[in-house]
Amino acid sequence: METHPLADLFPPMTTEEMASLVEDIKANGLAQPIVTHEGAILDGRHRYQACLQAGVEPQFSEFRGGDALAFVLSANLNRRHLSVAQRAMVAAKIANMPAHRPEDKCANLRTSQPEAAEALGVSRRSVQTAAQILDEAPKLAKEVEAGNISLNAARKQLPPSPTDQTIPPPAPSQVVDATGWPIPPQLIPLWNRAGEVEEMLTMLGQVKGVLRAAQENQDILFAELDFSSTLSRLDQVWYEIKMAKPFAVCPSCQGQVADECALCHGRGLVSEHRWDVCVSREDKESRLKARG
Repeated sequence: METHPLADLFPPMTTEEMASLVEDIKANGLAQPIVTHEGAILDGRHRYQACLQAGVEPQFSEFRGGDALAFVLSANLNRRHLSVAQRAMVAAKIANMPAHRPEDKCANLRTSQPEAAEALGVSRRSVQTAAQILDEAPKLAKEVEAGNISLNAARKQLPPSPTDQTIPPPAPSQVVDATGWPIPPQLIPLWNRAGEVEEMLTMLGQVKGVLRAAQENQDILFAELDFSSTLSRLDQVWYEIKMAKPFAVCPSCQGQVADECALCHGRGLVSEHRWDVCVSREDKESRLKARG
């Protein structure tokens, strides 16, 4: 039986995971039916193959919801333990993904990179990096999808762009921010905590994905929940927490007199939002010239 294109957004199981699934189905039977849509497997491609290998008759159920993409995302994000890099690759695939055929009305596939990043609980920058790897190095993208290499390690293996070649690389021991500016040594421990923010955003993104799927499928478990209000509050919390993630060394105090700086509020580092909204064009251009 064919696999639906939406199911192929997620990486396949490893050989070990598949063997374990076959043994479980052989011993306990198929616990969860295989979900089909438009004559193809929407969720359960591995369960289907495991049933065939285990000699167990597969059981099917037809998808009845209105948004197949939301269903696939919710099912896989809750069931599989994917790394940030793997989720970023999925987000890059669904960003601006066209419908796989004209009559397909099952999913809202016109998704921007920010929307895809939010749905998968990763940063937009990670999605941009994943999209670049998918476009420039498909074989390398497969390694990232398999969980064998991180996004950052894969990006470093890409051939440098002409712009990159004109900027001298930082010294091996030098840590730089997202703008390429050296981070003062006393701020590096704080900079390295960006992963804590990413983990929180990931968890919130997963919660929002589950609730959106429950809303779409009219899950009776959440009958007393005001989805609109709850999702709105979660969106606000998501964006507020995102502003805690360091993006650049503060251009006002340069991280040296943070206690007296109103721009970075004593951190010495500013978020991407604050950089975009609160930092003047002159300061941004001044930093670019200083780097050059």
